[in-house]
Amino acid sequence: MKGEVNPDAYLKPDSMKLRSYFGLIIALFIYFVTAIVLIGYFQYDFGPGADGICYLSIAQKYALGNFEDAVNGYWSPLFSWLLVPFLLKGFSQVSALKSAWILSIIIGSFNIIGMYFLTFKFKINQLLRTFFIFSLIPVTLCFVFFMLTSDLLMSSFLIFYLNFIFDPKYQNNLTIGLFCGLTGGLAYLSKSFAFPFFLVHYLIFNAIYYFKKYKKNETILKNLLIGLTVFFLIAGAWSFQISEKYGYLTIGTSGTYNYNALGPDIQLNHPMNMFGTVSHPNPTAITPWEDPSYVKLYPWSPFDSIQSFTYQVNIFIKNIVKSIFILFTFSPLILPIIILSILMFFKSPNKQVKWAILCLMVTFIIFILGYLPFFVDLRYFYFLFYLVIFLGFYLIKVLNENYNIENKIFNTILVLFFIFLILSPTITLINYSNNKAIYTVSENLKDEYKIQGNIASDSLALQTLHLSYYLDSPFYGSTDTYSQELEKGLEENDIDYYLVWNPTKKINLAHYKEINPAEQNLPRIFKHESE
Repeated sequence: MKGEVNPDAYLKPDSMKLRSYFGLIIALFIYFVTAIVLIGYFQYDFGPGADGICYLSIAQKYALGNFEDAVNGYWSPLFSWLLVPFLLKGFSQVSALKSAWILSIIIGSFNIIGMYFLTFKFKINQLLRTFFIFSLIPVTLCFVFFMLTSDLLMSSFLIFYLNFIFDPKYQNNLTIGLFCGLTGGLAYLSKSFAFPFFLVHYLIFNAIYYFKKYKKNETILKNLLIGLTVFFLIAGAWSFQISEKYGYLTIGTSGTYNYNALGPDIQLNHPMNMFGTVSHPNPTAITPWEDPSYVKLYPWSPFDSIQSFTYQVNIFIKNIVKSIFILFTFSPLILPIIILSILMFFKSPNKQVKWAILCLMVTFIIFILGYLPFFVDLRYFYFLFYLVIFLGFYLIKVLNENYNIENKIFNTILVLFFIFLILSPTITLINYSNNKAIYTVSENLKDEYKIQGNIASDSLALQTLHLSYYLDSPFYGSTDTYSQELEKGLEENDIDYYLVWNPTKKINLAHYKEINPAEQNLPRIFKHESE
């Protein structure tokens, strides 16, 4: 019909001969070689978070057959499950961490592969595809080594999901609906955020296909039902397990906890940072962070009062500003790409271009809207960075086709675009490399003071947690305020060592004696004196 958009015109893959994969094979070879070199500089570091330690601790429980404590509603299970094969023959603190980095490297490669196949769906030519896939090497390595977390794992499954939902054969191939549900379900097992994202995204695009593109093609409805069935079978199986554990229906406890931790009275300060020592969720936990689901926070809603609604609006606005800052910090090209995409969507007379930009921008908007009412962080945006970089190369393709840019100018633009994309991730990798300070401190404390036992600290909760991991000692939290509640918490949780990072702070705790002189880069150690 005249005026209808034919998605095959731009989504139909070009030649898929073996030579089309040479660029991917070479890129993956460079990626893995570089990653193997870099792992030597990052193997002792977890990055700026507690995620890695929690996933490792949970994986160790699965490897040892402690399934009751391993099932966890806060930390999604798939990253830990994938770690289990690395740990079945035994593990030390260092070897387990190195295994997690190796797994993260493997996961990163699937993000590159998924994005490579997406270029065929949008008919990006071989030259642009090659530049694109090589630009993803430092970007992905930056994501891999910035922080040990499951965000990259979720991103990999969502990228493959996009390959299926944007496949031109979706309207007549029922197998594609099955793969949409499968990749969506695996994304949910990677991180619970994928549950609402997949449902909203999948329903919206199936509605667009059914009412706009394929004129009520019955296969679209069948694919929708198949995809949702597979997704709910996967998600429902895990949801049933965690709902049984906590005694109420839930798809994951992280959203509720983090939202309540964002409330007017707490403002995203975790209890382990605020209230001193906190009991562990199970006997084998290394930290209360391993399952904060049991920590009771005051629930709140933006509809509680005018003040609460205003507070929520302020969070939303601040997160928009912070998101822009994060995007710009990662690469100064990100915002221009987004702005140019919006302009081209409204100005371009080409409906195929409009549809391609719409697919990517709607995906971007749905994803980022899921985080704006809560909290935003660089690692949450891995999936978005891949999308925007992809969109940038697609815009270059469209501009070249529309204006027939001279080869020399086009190649210059392409090279400059490539350099600016990889610059910031490369600098980030260099700045974060070779950070083994905490590991060195742990070795000193083990050699000099034979520390092993329950640990709490006066501050630097995250650093102390990482230190506790290497000392193979449970960490119970920190507080920078002395009170009788602190002493009570230390006694109730049988804290053997209280670490003080402030060299000049006056400490007077009953039953605790300082056992080491103040030393640079080492905490002061207060050991419990048994009666």
